[in-house]
Amino acid sequence: MASSIDASSGTSSNSQSPVEGEQPLLRTLPPTSEDLLILARDDEFYWLQGAAYMDDQHRIETSMIGQARELVHQGVVLADIPVGSIPGVGCMCYLVNLGGLRRPPVRSTPAPPTGRAAFKPPPLDPADPGLQEPAPGIDDLVIRGRNWTLYWVRKAEYQRDACRLDVAEPILEEQLRLLTNQGVVLADVPGGSLPGVDDMGCLVNLNAIHRPEAKEEFARMRATHQEGKHS
Repeated sequence: MASSIDASSGTSSNSQSPVEGEQPLLRTLPPTSEDLLILARDDEFYWLQGAAYMDDQHRIETSMIGQARELVHQGVVLADIPVGSIPGVGCMCYLVNLGGLRRPPVRSTPAPPTGRAAFKPPPLDPADPGLQEPAPGIDDLVIRGRNWTLYWVRKAEYQRDACRLDVAEPILEEQLRLLTNQGVVLADVPGGSLPGVDDMGCLVNLNAIHRPEAKEEFARMRATHQEGKHS
């Protein structure tokens, strides 16, 4: 039986009486237009908020700017970049070019009901080993925002349990899974574009990208090296 959200309380209501003792599903507020909903290589969805990476801490101010812009100027929107793939490009990461993605016309959608909590994952420990690498790792993101600014987001920042979408917003996770099951790789999904769909931010399906063999080989070598260090 379909349920609805009461605009005054944010609780779920059904046309039939709720089961005694059953807790209402409390949903979070939908993503903003700058948030990324990422399907990673572990086949899990993660929610990366725009506010978590669009700051000076993540802004790229090194030679990577020229490397990433070279690909952007070639029209690249989403790529899995191995080392040495083109002259002058030394990084190995994903490039996510939001500025190269056509944004759909703004649609008039109803405001989210009150009583829905904001999504606030706990911050990472600054001493986390995943934050210590001086250069982009194999699954890190270099994001070119719609403001033309480039940001570096480490895998440890987006691919973590606190950001898993099936925990934070399982209904949205199901909606996104319907799109990726149809082969969608990159999409800017506005609210109201699908029945019952809140604003989805930007869907980034990393799991659907073919990983170059050079990068696969590097990943195997790195895993072997890590095993040797811990043996």
